[in-house]
Amino acid sequence: MKKHIFTLSFVAISILFVSVLSSCGDVKPRALGFETEIIVIADTVEYMKFEESLTEVFSSIIYTPQPENLFYLKRKPFNSLRNNERKKNILIIAPLNSKSEVGNYINSIISPEVKAKIE
Repeated sequence: MKKHIFTLSFVAISILFVSVLSSCGDVKPRALGFETEIIVIADTVEYMKFEESLTEVFSSIIYTPQPENLFYLKRKPFNSLRNNERKKNILIIAPLNSKSEVGNYINSIISPEVKAKIE
């Protein structure tokens, strides 16, 4: 009797294991980069307008044995978006009324309903 229970348990666990493995077919590639780095895709002039606020929010200091920033911001131009799309933390910023490449991109990906809620 114990042998049958063991065999049934083994078969059940094997079926569960195989079904879990087979359901993982569309696995996304791993994100790259450091946990504490935020890639900011922004126009240079617009980034300068937002830099102080971004730094205040994301770069606050954590007091561990040695003080360190919560996140480090690294600004990249819009044309580097494709090269950085697999990074862990990406922030794309521009005012909605901006005519920069980043502003045009943001306006092209958000729906009119979202724009209405933001404005």
